[in-house]
Amino acid sequence: MLNKMAVMLVFLFLHCISYAHDDELWCFRWDDWTCVPGPAFSAANVHQVHNTIGRDGPSFLEASWHETETVLGLITGSVLASRYLAVWTLEYVDGFANLGIEGDEIIEDDYSFGQLVFTPDKIVVGTHGGSLKFWNLEQKEFLYELPVSDGWTSEILIHPSHEWLLVVIDFAKLFRVDLDSQAVAEIHLQANEVRDFDALAFSSDGRLLAAAGNGTLGIWHTDTWEAWEPRPLSADSAEVLRFADDDSHLLVISYASVNRWSLNDKRLEFVRKLESTGRRRNCFINDGDISPDGSLLMTTDDCGQTRAWDLAADAEIYVPQLDFSEPFVQGEVIQFNPDGRLLFTGGSFGWGLWIIHQPE
Repeated sequence: MLNKMAVMLVFLFLHCISYAHDDELWCFRWDDWTCVPGPAFSAANVHQVHNTIGRDGPSFLEASWHETETVLGLITGSVLASRYLAVWTLEYVDGFANLGIEGDEIIEDDYSFGQLVFTPDKIVVGTHGGSLKFWNLEQKEFLYELPVSDGWTSEILIHPSHEWLLVVIDFAKLFRVDLDSQAVAEIHLQANEVRDFDALAFSSDGRLLAAAGNGTLGIWHTDTWEAWEPRPLSADSAEVLRFADDDSHLLVISYASVNRWSLNDKRLEFVRKLESTGRRRNCFINDGDISPDGSLLMTTDDCGQTRAWDLAADAEIYVPQLDFSEPFVQGEVIQFNPDGRLLFTGGSFGWGLWIIHQPE
């Protein structure tokens, strides 16, 4: 009996490996003695659309995809020079074979542009003067400027309902901006242990807001602003927060690691810390994003590395062509488009656009 069981297990294992190899799929886990493959992400199915690197090129500070999946907004420039707001319209030609890019430079504004988001029909940019500027998305025409508060707009988040924006001023004050009435109201988080909001994120349904700052992490209900998680939790040097698409997990991305927390029984429970240093050591992570299907985490760092983690296996995947090849290029932003087929990477003096497709 034991011999038959051993033979069966070997057969299933070999079958799984063969299946994974033939269809470029990986076996992430065993489930009732059945190998369950996940979607492939490898050099074989990541194709470069465009890649520009040069010492005289622009630096990419902000990137945001519109919900239509083929419109990408960008803020380029440098800290000490003029900043540009641009909108690229991408057009698929013959499937993934060709991708046309039409660049529309909208306006130049010395020093003032900071954050960028899309509403369904508008482009919204936060300024260093504590106001929001709005453009019509279709005509690319400037509409109006809305004062929020004295200070610097350090973060903008659009609520998943698309009805209001969360605006952070000077990393310290929170405001709700109603997109219909343009009313501005300050938000006071109850039982707030977080100071200096370094990173924020809405859950996918918009019912929760996660915020981190000064080494502390918290979560609040967005209808009452009462604390969902009453304990002050550790979140060292949090740079980016991302909820999984099903809101089962929260990823806290810091300079050198990624911490995964599970949202169970209305409490955060620590799951795992991913802290591989990649191929170069002492490289600080600057940005990260989760694929829309929740299977993949991508990060970019100041060594020009683009690192990928398979979230099902908690394993790092190396795709060499995603790295910036020049050592002086620092990765600043990385964003999946809403359907997960396109990935934008931007940094100092360079940018890349990639198609991610299922194996044929």
